Amino acid sequence: MKMLEGIKVLDFTTNAAGPVVGAYFADYGADVVKCEAPGGEAGRRFMFYANGMSTYACGKDRGKRCLEIKLSDPDARKLLLDVVKDFDVILTSNKPGFMEKFGLGYEDVRKVNPGIVYGSLTPFGTRPSKYRDKPAYDICAVAMSGLNDQTGEPDGNPTRIGSVIGDMCGAEGFFASVLLALFHKMRTGEGQFVDFSLARNMLHINVSLQNQNKRGLIQSRSGNHNANMSPYGIYTGKTMSMVIGAVSPNTWNALCDCMERPDLKDDPDFATLPARRDHHKEVEKIVTDWLNTFEDTQVAYDMIEKAGVACCPVLTAQQAWTDEEYNRLGWFVNYPMYPEWEGNEDVASNKHCPFFADFSGFPDEERMAFPARHVGEDNMEILTEWGLSEEEAKALLTKWGASNV
Repeated sequence: MKMLEGIKVLDFTTNAAGPVVGAYFADYGADVVKCEAPGGEAGRRFMFYANGMSTYACGKDRGKRCLEIKLSDPDARKLLLDVVKDFDVILTSNKPGFMEKFGLGYEDVRKVNPGIVYGSLTPFGTRPSKYRDKPAYDICAVAMSGLNDQTGEPDGNPTRIGSVIGDMCGAEGFFASVLLALFHKMRTGEGQFVDFSLARNMLHINVSLQNQNKRGLIQSRSGNHNANMSPYGIYTGKTMSMVIGAVSPNTWNALCDCMERPDLKDDPDFATLPARRDHHKEVEKIVTDWLNTFEDTQVAYDMIEKAGVACCPVLTAQQAWTDEEYNRLGWFVNYPMYPEWEGNEDVASNKHCPFFADFSGFPDEERMAFPARHVGEDNMEILTEWGLSEEEAKALLTKWGASNV
């Protein structure tokens, strides 16, 4: 039995973070119904396209059943309030007040299903504030957390982080938050409203903000190195870049031996972590200069790794994607290809990294690779399952302007 088998989810989310949470529920066995505007929600249009299909959407909507529905139609509201009695979770990622506008907010739903876990993901939460109604995306939440200002070279400008961490870290935080509420419901029978903010989650992740507890500290960028621990950063030689973390006495001493600098072990400027913090620029220069004595930086890397120093190569996206161990361990999953992609030379695979942990009670063979469904592909199945006749379902779908009637 899958861990979330039997859990029923109505997913009204759009764009990126919210739909990924719906996919997580589906990954672990929940029955997830994606409810989207006729023609598909905005995230269906994210790049890149292949024969009219968004390959991005094929990842974030995996495993769900898909229904086109026009929320502004009173018949849609009536239908949803009737069937929501049988659901455990509602997921939304709309502006505050959006679902309430259609009579489908938490207070409306809890009247017919007091046990509902109603998850709301927004940039700044739903509580009244000067930020609440501000239009914002992932990049805005990251910017408002201080992370961009902490990223980049000391004499440069704030720097964008390479991936959509606001959305993806937000998705995992939202998933955990809704699961906590669901666990509480299973113990007590009580439902609740989960108010999740992308910006708040980024503040939560940005643990270095706690350095502000030191009076008078002005915290900003330190480039590829951690100014509070050294050596702890990205180092570049002639042929490769690597991260090195030699902050404990054992690892620092081992690195000194590799560099043939035993004198650094007892030097008061470098012998302890606080001393190296105060002289971190000198440490960075010593390590970098040593690396650049090698024509092939891999030789230095192998030496450091063999000595037991924490180090890893800085992989390119392509190297991470094709890494032999990552793929052997099953961290990447190949999903079925779509007929629309046949003959399209731009699509090499339908591969994703969907699961974030292994569970002894959830073996690999139960991790079914269910691809994302097309817009409205399950319209008729869902509506008839909800008690409508085929004629009634067709009439509603036609009225709503559905693409699949």
